[in-house]
Amino acid sequence: MVKLRKLSDRIDPAERGVKDVKMVPVNAKPIRDFIDLFFILRKTGLNFDDIADLVIEKYGVDQGYDYHLKTSFVYFDDAEIEMDQIIMLEADDSEQRNLARKEWEEMKTFFLDLVK
Repeated sequence: MVKLRKLSDRIDPAERGVKDVKMVPVNAKPIRDFIDLFFILRKTGLNFDDIADLVIEKYGVDQGYDYHLKTSFVYFDDAEIEMDQIIMLEADDSEQRNLARKEWEEMKTFFLDLVK
């Protein structure tokens, strides 16, 4: 398992703060947290073991917590209730649009693959 100090060069400090807040527990968070995590994890290339190490180190939970973390990454029921309320912005803020069902399905697949 990789420790936070070894990952710090791969994670922008601003992203690290956002990620730390959003990690525990994802299942109690709205869809926007799944979306934020999707983009952060895709950018940083962190795998599930990296994430579990970060959570264990930051929050002092035991190694068995990774099971809860895995299940929280694939619990989408509550998030899907809010899907129609999400407005996506392009990187240059030039366009606003609703989150497409296809984008959400891709994000769900990403998280399902992450915990395998």
